[in-house]
Amino acid sequence: LMIVINQDGKEVRRFRFEKQIPAGFNILDSGEIIMRTQGGITFDLASHTTTRIDISNEKLMRKFDAYGKLLLSFCERKDFGDEAWNKYFRSNWLNFTIDQDENIFVSFRTQNRIEKFSPDGKQLFRMDRRLNFEETTEKTMRTRENGRVYHYMRPVSRGIGVDGKGRIWVITYDKVEDAFNSNNLKFEIFSNDGIFLGELSFDSIPITHPINGFKVIYIKGSRLFLIDAFEEMSIFEYEIIEK
Repeated sequence: LMIVINQDGKEVRRFRFEKQIPAGFNILDSGEIIMRTQGGITFDLASHTTTRIDISNEKLMRKFDAYGKLLLSFCERKDFGDEAWNKYFRSNWLNFTIDQDENIFVSFRTQNRIEKFSPDGKQLFRMDRRLNFEETTEKTMRTRENGRVYHYMRPVSRGIGVDGKGRIWVITYDKVEDAFNSNNLKFEIFSNDGIFLGELSFDSIPITHPINGFKVIYIKGSRLFLIDAFEEMSIFEYEIIEK
């Protein structure tokens, strides 16, 4: 359920999305909504019924109008050649953002893959980059200490943002070891057309404490925000300085 309120806190409208469980979203100036495709089980309190939304064969991104009607779907999911593996939530796990021209940028958590789309869902580029390790390209299973077997996919990136000059910032893992250690992360910076401009290690960023639990990167103009959703429940704000 989406509830829209005005700046005075009064409800304007509420609606449900068509064939979609609400997930992370961005709102365009037109009021249209860009959202990562999300499935699962919904429960209707009035009728006490459940509905399963299966998105295993759906495209990964969606655009809705201001009232939740599905307008288009875009961004192809990778087929790993195994039904269970394709349904595993990490297999096509992504982060996305939009720039001031409302282009959509997508980076994948476990794939060496960055894509740019126009506001109408047309793919403008798809790229990879050099990694210091091999990405997971086939079904891999591991066993925990308690003997439980689980799917494993090596993490590649952690988030994406676009600054006021249109540059793309992607948080990428620098090496495999200690994957959730902030010292193992770096910013890779690209032009708006995907040309590599440079990188910035997390070691060079003034951080008051390890932010192993940060969940979100957000960039607005020259301000960069890291949101720690776990350990400190706090927001770190930085200024992007030109040299």
